[in-house]
Amino acid sequence: MKRHPQTEFERKSLIESIKGAKKEGRRAIIGEAKRKSPSLGVINETDVCDAALQIEKGGACGVSILTDKNFGGMVDDLARVKERINLPVLRKDFIIDEFQVHESCAHGADAVLLISTILKDKTVDFARLARKLGMEALVEVYGKEDLDHALNSDAKLIAVNNRDLRTQKVLIVN
Repeated sequence: MKRHPQTEFERKSLIESIKGAKKEGRRAIIGEAKRKSPSLGVINETDVCDAALQIEKGGACGVSILTDKNFGGMVDDLARVKERINLPVLRKDFIIDEFQVHESCAHGADAVLLISTILKDKTVDFARLARKLGMEALVEVYGKEDLDHALNSDAKLIAVNNRDLRTQKVLIVN
């Protein structure tokens, strides 16, 4: 674990946490704290810190915190959760500007979600910036073009989303 000079937060590696879980024979699960979604409305009204603590107690190796307002989140949730748990914290948001990567670091995120469907060629630059700031990048892909961006970014964490963000349709064949 290392401390980044620009923040007071100690960085925890999501990658190392995943490796640790696998080494211990556990499944590497990243739990998600989500208050609501645009399609489902309110999902739960549990405080995000309480949800993160329950996720940690359940044996997850990381916690994904939605910070987008359309999901009931806010960037301050990152620091609040970071102070309460001992797991790596992933910021899940629609990151479209480098400022948001810096903001993630300043609020204690250990990793950021980069959606290659949105970022396209900028995926590489944003992943590089995250590493420079002491964070890891989890790059989300939907199709082959997205995967190419993810692989070019040298991201160590790649997630597949079967929901096309443009159409909101779920396709399992990709």
